[in-house]
Amino acid sequence: MPPVILFALLLQATTGNPLSTGARSNYGIVKNWIPRAAAKMPEEYYDFRPAPAVRSFSQLIGHLADANYRMCSAVAGDNPAMDEGIEKSKSLKSDLVKALDQSFAYCDNVYANMTDAAGTTIINFDAGGEGTRRPIQMPKLSALAFHTQHAFEHYGNIVTYLRMKGIVPPDSELTSSSPLTTPGDAKPGSHKDVGGEWKVQVETPNGPVTARLIINIDGSNLAGTLDWDRGTVALTGTLTPRELRLNGQWQTLKLVFLATPGAEALAGTVDFVGHPSGTWTAFR
Repeated sequence: MPPVILFALLLQATTGNPLSTGARSNYGIVKNWIPRAAAKMPEEYYDFRPAPAVRSFSQLIGHLADANYRMCSAVAGDNPAMDEGIEKSKSLKSDLVKALDQSFAYCDNVYANMTDAAGTTIINFDAGGEGTRRPIQMPKLSALAFHTQHAFEHYGNIVTYLRMKGIVPPDSELTSSSPLTTPGDAKPGSHKDVGGEWKVQVETPNGPVTARLIINIDGSNLAGTLDWDRGTVALTGTLTPRELRLNGQWQTLKLVFLATPGAEALAGTVDFVGHPSGTWTAFR
């Protein structure tokens, strides 16, 4: 999540109903990731399971849809809580994606209508894992916290399933930003002139990302920073008359930028090590 959005959510949580607003914020994060993950997994892998004793991907998505209805309906006051049986009745990707979206839409209303005062109401809630659930009493906000925790837990499973099939999970995708407007009068120059500040656009598999690049030159060695909406990446590299090379790492994602050096423009490829590569351009 970009820092500016996270800051806005935290600021909002300090006014009005901070507890219920915080619950909506946490829920919103995982609610954004899970449907996107379900959509990214190809239909051919919906019956994939990493080991015989665990759920297939289709069962995992169905389980999450069922859990949305069961837990959110308990908070909403349905007695008994809703049990849609999606995990046992649906296996096609199209049916499961639709059911998952509908289940999250149901929970959206429950979270949206929650207030700090209403969240203190004690309800009967079945907590626990498969086969070990037991009815206990807890405040509505605690039940919603359990629901979000459960969703995050199984999103961790989803990430493993996706990675095993070579698919980048939604929370590891590079965010897309507005395309960079590039000047039309860029002039060639000596490779020795690449130092200074650049406006950068990186074309990723998920769309364009814009950033600010600063390069410092020390002989044939380079050092610098890449600033974007998720923070700053420290860079080191080398410079020759034919090639500019910069290496960096953002969290666990390794980056390798290669370009033909010039005084007013740079262009080349970027390798997101372990993921599909992209291209990048830079202008003064």
